[in-house]
Amino acid sequence: MKNSISKIPKRIWILALIIVVGIFLRTYHFHDWLYFYPDQARDVLVVKDFLAGKSPLPLMGFRAASTSFDLGAMYYYFQIASGKLFGVAPSTMAYPDLFFNILAIPLLYYFLKRYFKTNISLVLTGLYSVSYFAIEYSRFAWNPNPMPFFVLLFLLSLWKFLTEKERVHWGWIVGIGVAVGIGIQLHTILIFLLTSVSLITLVVSLKSNWRLWKRWLLIIGIVLLLNTNQIVSETRHNFSNTKKLFKLSAGSTDSTGAANERYNPLALDAVCHVQANTHIISSLGNKVECNYLTIAVGMYKQKLLGIPLDVKKILEMAAGLLFSIFGYGLLIYFYRREKDQKRKTFLGLIGLYIGLSFLIIYPVIADAPLRYYLQVFFVPYLFLGLIFEFVRQKYPKIFFPAVFVVSALIIGFNFNTLLVETKLYASNDHSQPQHVVLGELTHMRDYIVSQAGSEGKIYMIADGKYMQNYYYPLSYVFSEKNITLLREQKDYNNIPPDAQLFYVGKKGGSGLAVDTKGFPIKQYQNFGEIGIYILKNQRQLGSKSYPQNIDDTLNNN
Repeated sequence: MKNSISKIPKRIWILALIIVVGIFLRTYHFHDWLYFYPDQARDVLVVKDFLAGKSPLPLMGFRAASTSFDLGAMYYYFQIASGKLFGVAPSTMAYPDLFFNILAIPLLYYFLKRYFKTNISLVLTGLYSVSYFAIEYSRFAWNPNPMPFFVLLFLLSLWKFLTEKERVHWGWIVGIGVAVGIGIQLHTILIFLLTSVSLITLVVSLKSNWRLWKRWLLIIGIVLLLNTNQIVSETRHNFSNTKKLFKLSAGSTDSTGAANERYNPLALDAVCHVQANTHIISSLGNKVECNYLTIAVGMYKQKLLGIPLDVKKILEMAAGLLFSIFGYGLLIYFYRREKDQKRKTFLGLIGLYIGLSFLIIYPVIADAPLRYYLQVFFVPYLFLGLIFEFVRQKYPKIFFPAVFVVSALIIGFNFNTLLVETKLYASNDHSQPQHVVLGELTHMRDYIVSQAGSEGKIYMIADGKYMQNYYYPLSYVFSEKNITLLREQKDYNNIPPDAQLFYVGKKGGSGLAVDTKGFPIKQYQNFGEIGIYILKNQRQLGSKSYPQNIDDTLNNN
């Protein structure tokens, strides 16, 4: 036993340590710090009803953005399997996301090893394991979250196929079919991206060796098999969903669109990829919006007005721009100089994938938030590896110091962001109008029950995004206590005179006006940026914003 352990290579121990760190960061307080939006509340009920025999197996999955196009249902099947194994709960619905994102860590190492030496591959994999971006998208249930694993599986399998042709193991052929068959059900971007890359490589491979057609036939068969339920649904509905795919609106409900529509789409496409590369690897910059171009224009106007500029933001954007320029440039540089055909094919395939990603995002670039770049999560790590490799070849004396300093900076940036987020979560102070946290929802529920009583039915009053983002999540956590949460948005006179009421809105504080629809406030408590107001069921008609000064009114009561 001792001899067997001693024979394990050092790189395996280092990789195991990297994976353990990655697992810890992705599972720490997994339940309480889980994002739990209306979509997640809906999905728990879909899985619960199916497993209880109340509804049939879903044939279609999630609706894409603001369109009427529905994705395939594979993500639901992942959740159903998780619910069957671990029980139905908000956290277990996110287990598949967690599982595939943990698997992506060793798979990224294997992917990077196709081109880089062991030491560089381990450093890059270690940086990915502590990436705030990667960790965030591992910690809640959302259909695109498993994308990193299936994108890597697709590129690795396709590379094996292209380099080994007829000698390729059939397992890699199955890998391509599985990656495409599942990937196209996770996000509309992957529908176009994976299929376009596959079609181009199909043509290239068959042109060089027509005998590969049997393998391509198996790939297509696997893709169709994994989409069987979707195909059945389409045949029943005259392929109406497929027709919608080609009529996808360029609009979106995301907030970036209005600000970005005035910019040149090509410039915006380039700048958004730069910002994505920067944020994915370092956590710097806005994690929601693609706003580098807006910031740059704003800074230019500030300079004209003589207003001092944000030096830190300038350095961040400049570093991100240089990083991406060197990354794209070195990808071309090493591709042209590479003599080894397998390594050259690897870089060529990655270049094709990145180029098509630019083209596919272009039509919706004005509405593309940072989460639209999850499919290119590996790109900044590849770029950093190319930069390290360039330094190793040209300036070998500074290679190790450069790798150490750059890696330490990247780890420091990510850990700083993780620490800030951890403090907010730990203090139950992370809730925002568009940021719903499961643990804080239960605290809100417990506060409401403690103040309003545990009646069988409780009414919720709210406006706009507060109602949109909090009603269904709160309904779920109330149902855990066998309490029905009701809402009234039009005629508040319909609320029974003996009903318990509460209002969800912006956090309370001196001088803030809160529109409680004329119902007096009995008590309130803040949860992050969210205020939970316990109301008296004594509506004062004609009173729209009540009270003007919450604290003073409470004192008078």
